[in-house]
Amino acid sequence: MTTEDAHFRLRLPEDLHAQLIEVAEKNQRSINAEIVARLKASLRWEAHDPDEMARYIDDLDRRMALVFKHLKLWDSGYDPRDQSREEDA
Repeated sequence: MTTEDAHFRLRLPEDLHAQLIEVAEKNQRSINAEIVARLKASLRWEAHDPDEMARYIDDLDRRMALVFKHLKLWDSGYDPRDQSREEDA
């Protein structure tokens, strides 16, 4: 932020202010920087084409299904690392 940035007062409910303090500390930012980062992120999200976002979400769903499939196999005792070691031998 520079001294040329717009300045204004902002009224927040106390609980929201407390949440902002907590996440700003966690993210090692000032409250102002946290608010700016979150506003920018929300505006970026809004600017995306809904069809593009739907494709992105579908792709994430497919990837998560694959991860869960592998986790289920892992839980049943399957370890893909064992196979790669056998192939190397």
